[in-house]
Amino acid sequence: MAKDTLIIDDCRFTTKVLSKVMEELGFQVHSARSAEEAIAFLETHEPPSLFLVDWVMPGMSGVEFVAWLREQATTAQAPVLMVTGERDMARIAEAIAIGANEYIMKPFSREAVEEKLQLLGISAGGN
Repeated sequence: MAKDTLIIDDCRFTTKVLSKVMEELGFQVHSARSAEEAIAFLETHEPPSLFLVDWVMPGMSGVEFVAWLREQATTAQAPVLMVTGERDMARIAEAIAIGANEYIMKPFSREAVEEKLQLLGISAGGN
């Protein structure tokens, strides 16, 4: 399976940091600034092996996007890591119940991302 990821986040800084970390871990990185842009990407590309999804975005929220992913045959089982500033455990439990596999809170470190990838059973083999 290809090691590629789609980062869905409206914050350019977060996308830049996550892209750098994921590239260092050996992933090909694609990005979208909204859930709607991510859906458009998926209409013309093979689904990536991992989704990194922000919670709060204009338009469709990250949780709504995860629910949409789970309804699609091609992404129903895809690993999803929520990247969020959300700290309310009930809300995080909601995201997991809807279909997110793991979450990481902002701000995050490379080590935290690697740990979450290990929990998802995804090997990181970069520089």
